[in-house]
Amino acid sequence: MSLPPIERPKVLPFRPRQGQRVPYRRRSPLRRLLVPFAAALATVVLPLAAVQWLLSTPRLALVEIEAVPDAAAPGGPRVSREQVLDALAPLVGRNLLRLDLGRVQEELAGHPWVRAVAVRKELPHRLRVEIEERRAAALYQAAEGLIYVDGEGRPIAPLAPWDEVDLVVISGGGTPAAGLRTPLAAALAVAGELAAVKPAWAEGLSEIEVLSPQDFRLVIDRVPFPLLVRAGALERRVRRLETLLPQITTRYAAVKAVDLRFSRRIIIEPADHPQGGPPTTSQHGV
Repeated sequence: MSLPPIERPKVLPFRPRQGQRVPYRRRSPLRRLLVPFAAALATVVLPLAAVQWLLSTPRLALVEIEAVPDAAAPGGPRVSREQVLDALAPLVGRNLLRLDLGRVQEELAGHPWVRAVAVRKELPHRLRVEIEERRAAALYQAAEGLIYVDGEGRPIAPLAPWDEVDLVVISGGGTPAAGLRTPLAAALAVAGELAAVKPAWAEGLSEIEVLSPQDFRLVIDRVPFPLLVRAGALERRVRRLETLLPQITTRYAAVKAVDLRFSRRIIIEPADHPQGGPPTTSQHGV
């Protein structure tokens, strides 16, 4: 016996009676205030609180400083690991995130041999400091003693009594207060000019005396007398002097100086000129 099919119930649309109000639930005013407050808390307050915690937590305090001296410095580093650690000791314990790397560089820039400082933070509590030192190119003979000079003619620091170096000594040119850098840089430029023309002579260059902004007196181990030279005019004069060297050493027992500053002649001043009289000179065309 089969049952008759069940018909789906029909849902009649709700229609309120005329004049009858439909009840509804009002939102709580407190809830309406809490929703935007909670959104602001999640987007602003909590991140700020997290940042404040990171900038103040002891877990990110500076504990270890890794100082890396300049291993490529000639003769060994002059800025030691201990000197770096002593200079940065007041920074230990400070929050690493808040640590100003510029201040770290300033703390070390006062050392005369420091040329550049590379600083890197390594969370959670380590700071790595790499030192690049200035390179000494010469020594300057000042009134108070010898001073190291870099390749740009800037004084670095006094020569220590225990230092053993083989550098050219520059003299003359004024004092540091009178603007020493320009004549020292000019003297180093003349040394570079000599190295380009005659490298073997440049290796034996031991002294440079600054006579004027353009004129210099050179003492070279491989040349038996000083040379008076002018900046920018060494190439032709030095090559000509090289061809005359055998004649000069044969003809003169001793030579006080050879002047290469003139364009068409080389002036030789013998060391054994008559007592009390003017020095005798010999000229050779260039």
